[in-house]
Amino acid sequence: MHPIQTQLETTLQEEAVLIQKIGLCQDFIDVLLAYISHSAHAIPILTAEDILTSVHNVAQDLETELLHVRLEKGILDNKLRCQQLQAESINGSSYSGSGEDGQ
Repeated sequence: MHPIQTQLETTLQEEAVLIQKIGLCQDFIDVLLAYISHSAHAIPILTAEDILTSVHNVAQDLETELLHVRLEKGILDNKLRCQQLQAESINGSSYSGSGEDGQ
């Protein structure tokens, strides 16, 4: 496998893991909001807000990391396509004229 293809595969895996982590953070945020909604009268709200904000900040950090991974994925995809086009161009030019019947 070409090194750029290997890098692209690794980047795709990183993207999938980050998406999963972001989803988990969102699930936790939803659970925390539901808990606060049901228990606000019996819990220290400022502490609950700090916890909720902390999970939200983790999700934002993961979103930023995902943005960079997607940028890297786009760059690698472009490099791979350019190399494939270049290889096709080289292969195509080496065959030019070989399809003629010599007429």
